[in-house]
Amino acid sequence: MNIEIEQLADHQAKITVEFEPEVLTQYQHKAARKIAEKGKIPGFRPGKAPFDVIRRTYGEAAINEQAIEMIVDDKYSEVLDQAKITPGAPGSLEEVVSVDPPKFVFIVPKEPEVELGDYKSVRLDYNLEPVTDEDVEKVVKNLQSSYSTTESVDRPAQIGDMVYIQLQGRILNPKEGEKENYLDNTSFEIIVGGSDSDPDNWPYEGFSKVLEGMSKDEEKVVTHTFEKEDKNNELQGKKVEFTVKVEEVKLLKLPELDQNFAQMVGNFESMDMLRTQIREQAEHQKKHEYEDNYFDELLEKVTATSVVKYPPQVLEEEQKEILKSFEDNLSRQKMDLNAYLKMRELTKEKFMEDEVKPAAIKRLTRSLVMSEIAKAEKIEVNQEELKNVVTMRLDSLLRSPAMKKVRGDKEMQNLTTAIMMDTANHLYNEKTLECLKNIATGKATEKLDAETTGKASEETEKNQEEKSSEVAKPKASKRSTKKATTESKTEE
Repeated sequence: MNIEIEQLADHQAKITVEFEPEVLTQYQHKAARKIAEKGKIPGFRPGKAPFDVIRRTYGEAAINEQAIEMIVDDKYSEVLDQAKITPGAPGSLEEVVSVDPPKFVFIVPKEPEVELGDYKSVRLDYNLEPVTDEDVEKVVKNLQSSYSTTESVDRPAQIGDMVYIQLQGRILNPKEGEKENYLDNTSFEIIVGGSDSDPDNWPYEGFSKVLEGMSKDEEKVVTHTFEKEDKNNELQGKKVEFTVKVEEVKLLKLPELDQNFAQMVGNFESMDMLRTQIREQAEHQKKHEYEDNYFDELLEKVTATSVVKYPPQVLEEEQKEILKSFEDNLSRQKMDLNAYLKMRELTKEKFMEDEVKPAAIKRLTRSLVMSEIAKAEKIEVNQEELKNVVTMRLDSLLRSPAMKKVRGDKEMQNLTTAIMMDTANHLYNEKTLECLKNIATGKATEKLDAETTGKASEETEKNQEEKSSEVAKPKASKRSTKKATTESKTEE
């Protein structure tokens, strides 16, 4: 077997391999038997006809086609071994250069490679702000508003009133092909002055304050220019004219913040217990949101220091996974991809190129870099911790109605394996991110310094013990002292 290897620019290898002529002969006979087993040749049992008879019956081309397929199946891994290439995805038979002797061209996607940069020099402060009493009280007030009653009033709207409005919006100076109408007679209710639970930040932050002083049936026109990085992607950088009409003004009657309210909200014994629960949830949510942004920025910095190479097939698989996950999310919202694309006036090709592909590149690159850093930092998952988390997840699942669909030991075993793999992957990533955070905040250096200092202290203590031991030796018997002295001379 003779092999020629050409490294391609897209992290693939082009392998040209030529086999000895006898390999073709060997596989022609195997192919002929296989063909004969599936067909009927008069006068012979299936698979028992002579080679020449099979060739006359089915033709040499059919035998060679089957032989080539069998050679590729049997010899491909041997080709990779001799070429010393670890594939990152299934390869393909690009060309049959000749049949006799067998000479083929394979295109093989190579395993992704990561050349880590100086990620240990990346710095990013971790400053998670604590949840304040004001944050807790905002949530309490939102809850209070949600349990309030309303009463129609015949006066202009004031801060804290519930106002029912009709809203229209049109984009000023739309681009060519862009629709002018953004909103068309949309009705909803809003609290003047707003709060986090009300649409005060929609259609833009502070909008509800426009309603202060407006009375029933009154109309007002306001314009707003959205920032270029506004969270409303559709309106980024656009100037929009809104026409708002007040349909009704209502006074909010808020319940007292007492024990009855605490029990009504969640069967809490007191407002203090309710506030404690709110604080714990807020801390969890705040940490989750902060770390999402923190690690997004940190990984952006870390991956920028590295060189990552992968074949196109690996990226295609990542795109398929992202698209499937996106379609699953749409399905949970009772929508399919076609309806979503139609709503956004996008073709699937443009959606894939402009949104799915960049997301796949980002996720794949980060995943490969994190995996390489985990190897470099010797990240390991504690088996006891893994077992405990898997047990907790399984216990939780066993109590859910969905578990009724799981039938038999085989399905249960598959489910357990899937949960274990998912949990192990999650813990592995979690530990890798924590390691990166320690490096970026300087804690890893502090720990290393502490360990170095600790080792130095241990060494000093050891030396002092040895010296103390040497001082103590003369107090022993003369024989012992002589022996110790002799040993000392021997060592020297």
